[in-house]
Amino acid sequence: MEEVTNVTEYQEIAKKKLPKMVYDYYASGAEDQWTLAENRNAFSRILFRPRILIDVSKIDMTTTVLGFKISMPIMIAPTAMQKMAHPEVQLIQALVVVCYCNYYSREAEGLRIRTTIYWFLRRLLKPHELVEEVASTGPGIRFFQLYVYKDRNVVAQLVRRAEKAGFKAIALTVDTPRLGRREADIKNRFVLPPFLTLKNFEGLDLGKMDQANDSGLASYVAGQIDRTLSWKDVQWLQTITSMPILVKGVITAEDARLAVQAGAAGIIVSNHGARQLDYVPATISALEEVVKGAQGRIPVFLDGGVRRGTDVFKALALGASGIFIGRPVVFSLAAEGEAGVKKVLQMLRDEFELTMALSGCRSLKEITRNHIVTEWDTPHAALPAPSISSKILKEALLQQKEVDEEETRERNPNAIVFSEDVATRAVEEDDDDIDNFSGFQETQSQFGDLEDEVDKLLLEDEKLLEAFYSTQNRPERTLGQILIEKSKEQNAQVSSVQPMPKLDESIIELYKGVGKHLSKYNSGKMPKAFKHIPSLQYWEDVLYLTEPEKWSPNAMYQATRIFASNLGVKKAERFYKLVLLPRVRDDIRKNKRLHFALYQSLKKSLYKPAAFNKGILFPLCESRTCTLREAVIFGSVIEKVSIPHLHASVALLKLAEMEYCGTTSYFIKLLIEKKYALPYRVLDAMVAHFMNFFDETRVMPVIWHLSLLVFVQRYKTEMRKEDKANIRALVERQRHRLITPDILREIEKSRSRGEKEDDPMLIDILSLMV
Repeated sequence: MEEVTNVTEYQEIAKKKLPKMVYDYYASGAEDQWTLAENRNAFSRILFRPRILIDVSKIDMTTTVLGFKISMPIMIAPTAMQKMAHPEVQLIQALVVVCYCNYYSREAEGLRIRTTIYWFLRRLLKPHELVEEVASTGPGIRFFQLYVYKDRNVVAQLVRRAEKAGFKAIALTVDTPRLGRREADIKNRFVLPPFLTLKNFEGLDLGKMDQANDSGLASYVAGQIDRTLSWKDVQWLQTITSMPILVKGVITAEDARLAVQAGAAGIIVSNHGARQLDYVPATISALEEVVKGAQGRIPVFLDGGVRRGTDVFKALALGASGIFIGRPVVFSLAAEGEAGVKKVLQMLRDEFELTMALSGCRSLKEITRNHIVTEWDTPHAALPAPSISSKILKEALLQQKEVDEEETRERNPNAIVFSEDVATRAVEEDDDDIDNFSGFQETQSQFGDLEDEVDKLLLEDEKLLEAFYSTQNRPERTLGQILIEKSKEQNAQVSSVQPMPKLDESIIELYKGVGKHLSKYNSGKMPKAFKHIPSLQYWEDVLYLTEPEKWSPNAMYQATRIFASNLGVKKAERFYKLVLLPRVRDDIRKNKRLHFALYQSLKKSLYKPAAFNKGILFPLCESRTCTLREAVIFGSVIEKVSIPHLHASVALLKLAEMEYCGTTSYFIKLLIEKKYALPYRVLDAMVAHFMNFFDETRVMPVIWHLSLLVFVQRYKTEMRKEDKANIRALVERQRHRLITPDILREIEKSRSRGEKEDDPMLIDILSLMV
């Protein structure tokens, strides 16, 4: 096996070794799993501010937790049912901890550190070994994780047994009044393997877990967990035990203050491994808020997302007293047993020690908030100067006036709706931002792994999509072509129609010179004459003189900024359709990728979402020549930039009603994944869109099936009963071996529009947790 060089590599190894049901139980999160990914991604957005020229020849990582001295602030988190990963998990974990205690004590300048925190990997909810057996596995310090059950006598018995067995603290899990929805476990119908039992509950009539339609464990927990758990129970626990109590599952300052008031000995910032409520903040993002709420009165620990020694440093810099790791231990245990767990701890320790040295910190006390920069930091936190406040107010007034003028023009097409003075002042207000532009480099990329995604999609679906492309060659008309046609039409009209005035030769020469400058533009100030174009009555004609098709990518970005900010929706739409869209598509065709500055131009164009829809998205799809590569690139803008609810609804309605092009399904899928509450008119139009393919003889592309699946998943309870019957008949004719069963399952198990929800106990609202 190839050498494992970092903690995350063990997950892939474990995936190959474990049964699918077991791996999914450990690896997956709740619902869309956004928080699961965010637990990791949030760490990557925190940067270091290292100090230099500091003697770091000796690094001390020792610390104290609840009075116990430990060798490093890295501890093992509670992770349920580790015996599914390895049958001798208790013995292995005990040996690893003892080994590390003695090993690190020899490195800590003579400090005789003989122990480290060994957070026992058994929840009281799911203990597979007796409390007394666990306590006998080794000399490590153990904290006992507790769930509060409806029968308080059971809770009291378990607490007393844990205290008698030598456990040093209770970790009270408080974020599970109900279990989060774990869809992977529902699909797998998770149940305990035959060799696992709930030994702590034997004799208490709580030890049996039966197979269920969704998840046996979820059903079991639903009947045992006490949903009335409150802060009073934290105080009650203190009356039945002398062990300190840590509250696990806090992610807000308000609850941190209540934990202090209730007498908690510590707090563990945790979102339950992202297995409870999805779309809560990553634990590292919530950490600083909780630390401030605790006000230094009790220690705060972090649980979730730690995979590197750098992550440990970041957590401590934000105020954590230590961190816990869960999944890395499980995956390394499944991959290599005792050796894997040892290596995980060793790698994290070495990485953390290296990070301390490179940051100029010789002990944990020297790690401060000043060593990192977060996305929520405000380097210029002072109030804006009066001139800046005035600028903001003026810009807001201009934008409001622009909206009012657009509405006026719709009511009265003959009204004057664009003021030269307004546009000029708007441009001048934006002068600072425009002129400070430093340019984008050729090597910059917005896409990350987007190129790989494009290639993968192209390989799988391109041939199927070609069947839906237009057979007619419809080249896009550029601004120049439009103006030539316009000029011919005007020359053919009667003299009662006022012809376009002839531009002064000096103006023509001026803007041709501007165009030459823009063809070579990279950074710095934009020509002032160019910034005045939006204020001109015949702005299209003047813009044509600058030859937009020859602008540099950075010039196109700057132009988009100016025109998106200072043109009305209708005029911005024309700029997008005649200038920006052809340029972007041409760049993709020529280079098989998109220049970073042009990608940023697309993002900037969404400043006016109505213009973006009418000037870019709709023409792109109506051309019926949009390739999958183009769809992925344009789609990534839609995915990353927030779109107002009504504009997204209009876009979906229009896409559903227009003539189909294969890549239209990709945009539909992205807009559905925005998760907006759509009007019934839009939902009905979407159903009609899919039903149009009932008699389609061509093989439907995978992206069509995926868009249908996402639609059904998101809006199944808003669909009419007859719509579901039609969709069921549709997918029987247009089948996909992997996707169609999921569509049918979503339809079958959901209520329809207008129907009342069934008994909550019969609905799949429960799932599993770590």
